[in-house]
Amino acid sequence: MTFLSVILKSLKTPDDQKRDWYGWVTNQMGHFTIGVIITAVAVQLLPVHFSILPALVFAGIKESIDMFRYSSFKDSLIDWIFQGLGGIFSIVFFIKNFDILNLTIGSFLVFLAFGIIPRVRRAFRK
Repeated sequence: MTFLSVILKSLKTPDDQKRDWYGWVTNQMGHFTIGVIITAVAVQLLPVHFSILPALVFAGIKESIDMFRYSSFKDSLIDWIFQGLGGIFSIVFFIKNFDILNLTIGSFLVFLAFGIIPRVRRAFRK
């Protein structure tokens, strides 16, 4: 196997990191970043109010495939939400609405906390 094929294979395998809080956080940071990047490109090409659509469509297609392949609705929904938050972050940063930017960052941190806490609890129950 090549270096790239190992990375692509691991990216195609959904995982909700049941006991690995750090792995889950880095996974969600990756989804958030994908949303930021896709929307940052789209905001240059589309009207601002429609620039989140490519990120949401990409996330919807990718997560639907993962959900049907591995039947994990909750994991797919959470990944989609984090990509959407990344898209919202990118838009509100572009339009310089710092109140909504703070709300987006706060939502991101709350969602992270709701994911971290149960994984840390499960790790202690081993």
